[in-house]
Amino acid sequence: MLFSRFRLLLLLPLALLAACADPPPAAPSGSQVFQADQKCMEHVWPSEVARTNCLDTVEYSVVQANLPYLEPSFRTFAENRRKLAMMFDQENMIARENWEKFRERLKDLSAALATMEPHLTDPNGRLMKDIQALDMWHTCNSLQAVPRIVCSGKMMREVWQKDAPDTLRLFSTFQSKRLRIAEEYDTSGAADINRQAVQRHNAATAQMVEGYADYCRKEMIRQGREQSDGPLLEALLSSLAHSSMVNYNGELASGQ
Repeated sequence: MLFSRFRLLLLLPLALLAACADPPPAAPSGSQVFQADQKCMEHVWPSEVARTNCLDTVEYSVVQANLPYLEPSFRTFAENRRKLAMMFDQENMIARENWEKFRERLKDLSAALATMEPHLTDPNGRLMKDIQALDMWHTCNSLQAVPRIVCSGKMMREVWQKDAPDTLRLFSTFQSKRLRIAEEYDTSGAADINRQAVQRHNAATAQMVEGYADYCRKEMIRQGREQSDGPLLEALLSSLAHSSMVNYNGELASGQ
């Protein structure tokens, strides 16, 4: 009895320490994995390789911390995805160069407009704030330039009519010039080059992701980790399938 009490006194502090210790960190949820990838998706990258490098970093940290038995295979997957990104950048080079010229011409036109419309020179003014608040990047997301400009023009015109009706005619002239620039871009064929490059890249990527997903599920079963790792793995694979696809024109830029 004395020995039992002595052992209890020895074990009690350990039990109290265990009760007070921080709980083990929880595995990231599916939404957290998706949000991590979204940081790479929403940033403006100079190339598809740069965007892919960002995805590799955030996704590798999830695999390394929570699915370590998939770490070697993920490295191989990331390397193959990077090769596809390099091929896309090379194939899309002409389209990207034309896209950059298109954007520069729009920037120059916007700068000229700002010299004639005093409301645009005030970053705290209502017109400037309302235009910046427009979600044109997501709303006007087309591979063709003319639909982009038409869409963004309608959104800006509504704001302009409300905030600066006295210079609405100035905006109409500005929009007409934007449309001419957009028409020249579309007739250059750059959008078609970009569209074809996107289609080829996404088809190859989808096939690669599907093959990797099949391997991961089999490896998880082999490791006997279906119950503990199943939800996280499916979230990761779903995010891979979404984030690995190219869905923009040249680079992640609205061209507005």
